[in-house]
Amino acid sequence: MVKSALALGLLWLSACAHPRKQPLLEENPLQPVTVLPATPALSEEVYVPVYSRLVYSEGRGGVELSALLTIRNTDAKAPIIVESVRYFDSTGKLLRDEVAGPSALGPLATAMFLLKRSDEAGGAGASYVVRWRSSQEVTEPLIEAVMADLSTSHSVAFTSRGLVTQRQRGAALPP
Repeated sequence: MVKSALALGLLWLSACAHPRKQPLLEENPLQPVTVLPATPALSEEVYVPVYSRLVYSEGRGGVELSALLTIRNTDAKAPIIVESVRYFDSTGKLLRDEVAGPSALGPLATAMFLLKRSDEAGGAGASYVVRWRSSQEVTEPLIEAVMADLSTSHSVAFTSRGLVTQRQRGAALPP
């Protein structure tokens, strides 16, 4: 009886073990592309505002935010090509490109880029500009940023959707 109780207790404890935690950010599913389609079916440039700082109390106070830019391929059948993910500061100065070159994002896949709270280079009016294309007709990707500060009892989180600033059908965007 004692052995049965001990075995049952061990079984219960092993069942209660916490599952392995997933990393906070999965590895980006972007795959480098060496050959681009000569004539894309669709190409777009999307502007995404990023609020890395919220100012309150008549400009005397503020809170730093982290931001997560997501590019979600909403097409269930075809990949899209992410050409660039450029990060700009409040004055419009290019700070960096998050991708080394054109990269494929598979059907229903999501690429994520984290802007840490400690990264103040962009300022309060920072932005991303994402260029993408496809070799066939696809549903447009959902490109947005999620800003958050969950470090205090006065937590804040909100989203900012991308705005298409250029669109070409049957041709690449101008440089």
